[in-house]
Amino acid sequence: HSKFAHGPSPRTHPSSSYELPPFSSVIYQVHPKAIVKSTDSSKFTTPDFQIQLAMNCKTIGNDIYQNEWDGHDDYGKNKTLRLYQKGADAMTQLLQSLETQQQQQQQENDEANQTPQEEEGDNSTNSAASSSSSNVTTSVSKINHRKKQEAQDVLVDCLNNVAAVHLRAKDYRKAKEAATQVLIHKRQNVKGLCRAARACMLDPSSTYEESDLAIQAAETVDAKHPDVLKLRAELTKRKHAYKTKNKQMYSKMAKAMKLTSTPPPPPPP
Repeated sequence: HSKFAHGPSPRTHPSSSYELPPFSSVIYQVHPKAIVKSTDSSKFTTPDFQIQLAMNCKTIGNDIYQNEWDGHDDYGKNKTLRLYQKGADAMTQLLQSLETQQQQQQQENDEANQTPQEEEGDNSTNSAASSSSSNVTTSVSKINHRKKQEAQDVLVDCLNNVAAVHLRAKDYRKAKEAATQVLIHKRQNVKGLCRAARACMLDPSSTYEESDLAIQAAETVDAKHPDVLKLRAELTKRKHAYKTKNKQMYSKMAKAMKLTSTPPPPPPP
């Protein structure tokens, strides 16, 4: 029903201070961009379509993150996470599919090159066929490499956004896990390293050493990146405050121990 299409979270309009109330009625205006015949459904399984689908999930998730998550409930957060995760899962499946296709193509090409030549007179024909097969394999390999790179970029973006959602929700353990997934796919991703460092810095169960290692890794990639500089300054400030607090605590403990160890005055004669 249109009355419940919007959901329980309010929505802040990006260009004004107007806020759409929860459970507002919604009217959709649909503008068809293309008509795909039922016999042409193979378009839905192409790498280009899958990449565009994941990018759409990321774009819609970004919009909800900015405009429909007010921090008072988990509806906007969960909706955003589902979209980012859907995009990440689609790209993971696509990367696996492209890798399998590349391995099969390589295997077929190897088998074709190893086929024995039955007649000596057919050497020129076989050589031409082998060259043609090699050219086709090279072309397919280049296309697959380009699509794999596009899919990996979208995957890393979606996982980075998952980490950002958990950071905003102050679930630092899950934020660290999401950032770790980013680094598995792209070890030198500055955004992933910074979000891992921030999650370690804010997680009570982590240590400053973990955060320092992540910042050091980010510094080797881009030491002048604004986020890296900001994190380094913040970590230095936090470590200094922690040492000062510990010093004050130990000073109080020492004074207390000194007072308790002082012998009582002798009794009067």
